[in-house]
Amino acid sequence: MIVVGAISACAWFVDYIVPYYLSNEHTFGDTTIIPYGYHEGSLLNPSWDSVKVVNGSTTVILRNVSLDLTLLNPQSRGVALDLGELDAKIEVPPEDSTKETTLESPEFPEKAKFYIPVKLNIGKGNVALSNGNSWSFEKFSLNSKGKQSAALAVSNVQGSQIPHPAGTKINVDFSSSNLKVHGKLYSQGDSLDLVVMAPKDNMLDIASSVETDVDNLEEWLPFNWPQKAPQITGIHVKAN
Repeated sequence: MIVVGAISACAWFVDYIVPYYLSNEHTFGDTTIIPYGYHEGSLLNPSWDSVKVVNGSTTVILRNVSLDLTLLNPQSRGVALDLGELDAKIEVPPEDSTKETTLESPEFPEKAKFYIPVKLNIGKGNVALSNGNSWSFEKFSLNSKGKQSAALAVSNVQGSQIPHPAGTKINVDFSSSNLKVHGKLYSQGDSLDLVVMAPKDNMLDIASSVETDVDNLEEWLPFNWPQKAPQITGIHVKAN
């Protein structure tokens, strides 16, 4: 009788409590999450038409959200989150030119790990800052590679200070005492291949190597190049 009651309670929990929790608004501290159009594919494979995340003046809207959890099968265990579209409006504090800033060396969290495989895909997105800067992108992906490494890629990035649509592929490895980042940026005829390493306990102690081909440097500068200054084109740099 006790066993039957326990099974009935578990069934009620799955059929009522879980869908109720996943389809209603929740607040965690200063952040409110509002789901719309919840679809119960299965307990471990829910989806939503959209999810709105609000924190102060910052608003993020996720559309066509699908979550796939596989926990018991060791061959395919992992978490996969697919977003059709991301639309973010982010409030940033105004710059204070009179305020002195001190740069402290951050530490990479030693316990950071992907305890199960993680995949994140975003079909397209738009990010707008309150200071007027904005960007758009397509085909963002993040995939864990083991417990302490990951690969990131994004294409067709456009917006502030990006003269041509650009893409990037980045590999991050934090399995040793150093954090290592290998990134490739490409845009039409321009490319940048950058390797950066830093100790986890002193991430300002950076060692890097770079190889770049830039057709027109002026297009990438965050300021206007003086008209009377020499023109800089066709740059190839390889350095440590």
